[in-house]
Amino acid sequence: MGGRYKIKTLRGGAMPQEKLWTKNFISMAAMTFLVYFIYYLLMVVIAVYSMEVLKATPSKAGLAAGIFMVAALLARLFTGRYIEQYGARILIYASLLLYAAILPLYFVIKDINLFCVIRFLHGLGMGVSTSAMAIVVVKEIPHSRLGEGLGYYALGGTLAMAIGPLFGMYLYHNYGLSMNLYLCMALAVIILVALFRIEISNEKADAKKLKEFGHGLSSYFEKSALPIAFIGTLMFFSYSSLTSFLAPFVARENLAEAGSFYFMFFAIAALVSRPPMGRLYDEHGNIVMYPAFLCFAAGMFVLGAANNSVALFVSGALLGCGDGTFCSLGRAIAVQGMPTHKYGLATSTFLAISEVGTGLGPFFLGMIIPLSGYRNLYHLMGVVALLAMVVFYWQYHNRKF
Repeated sequence: MGGRYKIKTLRGGAMPQEKLWTKNFISMAAMTFLVYFIYYLLMVVIAVYSMEVLKATPSKAGLAAGIFMVAALLARLFTGRYIEQYGARILIYASLLLYAAILPLYFVIKDINLFCVIRFLHGLGMGVSTSAMAIVVVKEIPHSRLGEGLGYYALGGTLAMAIGPLFGMYLYHNYGLSMNLYLCMALAVIILVALFRIEISNEKADAKKLKEFGHGLSSYFEKSALPIAFIGTLMFFSYSSLTSFLAPFVARENLAEAGSFYFMFFAIAALVSRPPMGRLYDEHGNIVMYPAFLCFAAGMFVLGAANNSVALFVSGALLGCGDGTFCSLGRAIAVQGMPTHKYGLATSTFLAISEVGTGLGPFFLGMIIPLSGYRNLYHLMGVVALLAMVVFYWQYHNRKF
C-alpha cells in the first residue's frame, strides 16, 4: 500500500495512539497563528500606505511590501542549521522579541528607505520564528501521527490567511495604519506572554552530529529534502499566480465582488481537508499526495475557465484542498527517514527553497501575461502542477523509508 509504518497492536486490541495535543503543541500552533496574523494585518496595506503616506513610487512601495518575504526566506535558509548548533530556545526567544520590538518603529519611520530596512528586519523575525517553531513541532509530534499533526499545526497559518487580510484592510481603510499597529502590538504581547510560560527544549546536536552537516553553503541544506523542496518551488510558483494576479483577472471578468470571497473558500477548504489528509498520509504514505496535485491542477483549470461566481468558488475550494495538503504534508515528506537531529535542516530546506517559487513567480508570470492573457496563464499553471506531480512520482513513488 505504500504506507511508511503501521501502528502495532497488542493482544486484545490496538495500541493507544501516542499523544498529539500536548501543551507545547497547542502553544506553538497558537503562536504561529498570531505571528502570521500580524503578518497579514500589515502585508495587505503596506504598499498602499507607502504610496499614500510615505509618498513612495509604486516600485518602492512594492519593495517595501516584498522585502519582508525576501528577509523571511533568507532567515529560513539558515535557521535549520543554527537550531541544531545553538538550540531552539534562543532562536525562538530572540526572533519573537525582534518581531515584537520592530512594530513601534512603524509609527516613527517616515522615510521610505528606512521603512524598507525595518520591513527587512521584521521579515527576519518572522522567518526565524516560524521556521524554528515548525522545527520544534516536527520533532515533538509522534512519528506515527506526523501527517495528522502537521495538518493540524498548519491550520494556524491558513486561518490567519483567511481572516488577517479582511481585518487588515478594514482597519486601515477606517482608522489608518495606527489601528493595525495597535492590534499587532497587542497580539505580540500575547505571543511573548505565552512564550515565557512554556518549556522549549534547547537540545543541541553534539559535535559528531554537527560534522555530518558539512561545511560551507551546502551545510545549510539537507540533500535528501531537496527533491520535495524543488517540487514545492513548482507548486508555489503556480500558487503565486493567485496572490499576484487574481485581483486584476476577476476585475476584468466582472467578478470582482465574488473575487473578494475567493480566499475565504480557499481557506475553508484547506482547514477542512488538512487533518483527514494528514491521517490518511500516516496510514498510507506518499500516495495521498496525488489527490493534492490533481485538486490543485483542477482548481487552476476551473479558474482559467471561470465566468461566474460558482465556478470561481469551486476553483478556490479545489485549490485550497490541493495547496493545503501539499504545504503540510510536504514538510512531513521532507523529514521522512531522517534522524531527529536533521529534522531542522530538512524542514528549513523545504520551507526556504519552496518559497523561491513565491518570490520569482510574480516577476516571470508578469512577463507571460501580455502573451497569454489571464485565462491561459491559469491553464498553464494547472499544467505546472501536473508537472510537479510527474516529478513527485519519479522521485518518491517507489522510494522506501
